[in-house]
Order: sequence, then C-alpha cells, then structure tokens
Amino acid sequence: MLLKLTADGTTASISPSTPITVPSQASGSPPSVPFTVSIDKSAQAGLASLELQVVDASTGQVYNTVADEIQVTTPPPWYLRYLWLLILVLVLLLAAVAAALVARKISRDRKNVRGLAVTLRRGGMQGRELEAPDDGYAEVFPFIIRDAATSPRLDHPPHGASTGVYYIRRAGRGLVRLTTPIGLRPYDVEVGGPAQEIDGGFELSVTDTRHPDW
Repeated sequence: MLLKLTADGTTASISPSTPITVPSQASGSPPSVPFTVSIDKSAQAGLASLELQVVDASTGQVYNTVADEIQVTTPPPWYLRYLWLLILVLVLLLAAVAAALVARKISRDRKNVRGLAVTLRRGGMQGRELEAPDDGYAEVFPFIIRDAATSPRLDHPPHGASTGVYYIRRAGRGLVRLTTPIGLRPYDVEVGGPAQEIDGGFELSVTDTRHPDW
C-alpha cells in the first residue's frame, strides 16, 4: 500500500513516502497507520488544497481518497518567536542598570563631603563653624587655619593652595578622616563626637547637617 499526496497552491510532502504494509486482520477495523504531511518552509502563505490517496503499491488501484483545504501561514520571525525571552532579558538588563545606578548613587553619597562642618577650639575658646562648599559633589573638604598665633579661625583655602591645608574625607558611617599639613598619619574623627586634638594645641570637631544620624 502506498500513500500518494497531491498538493495544489503549496508545496508539501508526506512521510512515509515508501510503500507500507498493513497487517491483515480477521475481524474488526484494521489497525491505524500514522503518517505526517509537511508543508515546505519556502511555501507561500495562502489557501491550498491537499488530496491524499491510498493506492495499491503494485497495481496503482485507489482504495480511498481524502481531500481538504488548508490555510498556509508563514512562521513568525525569530524575534516574535522569542519575544517573551527578549522581554525577560530586557527587564533583567534594566533592573541591573537601575541597581548599578542606585549603588553608584549610594557610594557617591557616602563619599560626598557636602553637609560636613568643622569647628575649631583652643584653650576652651570655640571659633566659628566652617561648612564644606555646597556646590556639588566633592570627596574632599579642604580648609586652613588663619591667624593661628593670634586669632585663629577656619577658612577655605585660596584656589590652588597646598601649603597649610587640612583635608577631611568621609571614612565610613559616622566617621571622617582628617589629614593635617604636618601630621604623619590621618585622624579618624567621629562625626558629632568629641573634638580631636591636633598640632598646635588645637581641637577640631566635625558635624554633619546632611546625615545627622548617619
């Protein structure tokens, strides 16, 4: 027995395409024989007619004929087939970018000295508080002590100055690192804590107006 396929309006094939043998059976319905009709990938979309004949492989005698019309459609492009995966990847990428931006902002915020203020004391006398420049992002808060021998006071250094400059940097939660002009090592000063003794009999204390509880 042979399966013969005729297609009109499309290109199709049938499997198996070689003669098949159906076991003889004394009574009841004969056993089913599975087969597959495949539409060629290059087939154009549209209405097509298929006719399937069951014929005798030796004589060509037709045992049965079945005809049907089908609508041939083209497969969706690859980006539509994997649209859900592309959306998932895009969401994950956006989440990763957002997390990176948040982490960067937190890291920069923890280094930004904006909001810090330093106060100078000597001999029980407290001078005027000096705040870090409020002009954007900065990781270093430089300052100088003017008139140290007579009427000491804190001030911002002249542009480009490097001599006699003190530097404050954030050093973690509730801490800043103070570097003095002649100090061999920096001081870790607690923000809002006790004053730090430095050279010349001075004491420096640091407060934070941006993160008072940090």
